[in-house]
Amino acid sequence: MSFPRDIAEQNFTQAAADAALFELRVRLLAGAVPSTADRSIDTALAEVISAIIAHFQAKLSETDAQLLRGAARLRNKVLHCEFSSARHRLDPEGTLNRSGGVMKISGVTPDNVLSILDQINAGGDVGQQPVAGTRTKKHKDVFGWLLEAQGAGEFTAASHVLREAVTVLGELSVDKS
Repeated sequence: MSFPRDIAEQNFTQAAADAALFELRVRLLAGAVPSTADRSIDTALAEVISAIIAHFQAKLSETDAQLLRGAARLRNKVLHCEFSSARHRLDPEGTLNRSGGVMKISGVTPDNVLSILDQINAGGDVGQQPVAGTRTKKHKDVFGWLLEAQGAGEFTAASHVLREAVTVLGELSVDKS
């Protein structure tokens, strides 16, 4: 039996793996580009991406250049569990109105949890707040946002963006001119 957390963690793991592969492919390509080959491995990924984009500007569309820049920022937010910021990276204008339907409820104790659940099931207001209306700022925010991101399909969306970026990098690595 899989629990919601287990399913969310599996999908997060896939998105994190896609983020790691994206970074690996960026660093591998950077090793083959004269302007980045001798840079330190701790050079910020955004700087490396900018140099790669400059090197391949004749072969890259503006859409692909934006994809690479955006994938670098998304990678950072996914790997650092900044899920509300990752949502913003996936949909900067907020046009998708994503919500995983997860609610945050303060003041729940073992003694009152059943009463609170009964009130919510009856349509009552117990001070619940949609997690989608909050930010991932503290460690205590990560669990709710893990479930929120899963419910909204954001780990799958992040994987898709990162895989697209890996494809673009692969096309560039075929012809390193």
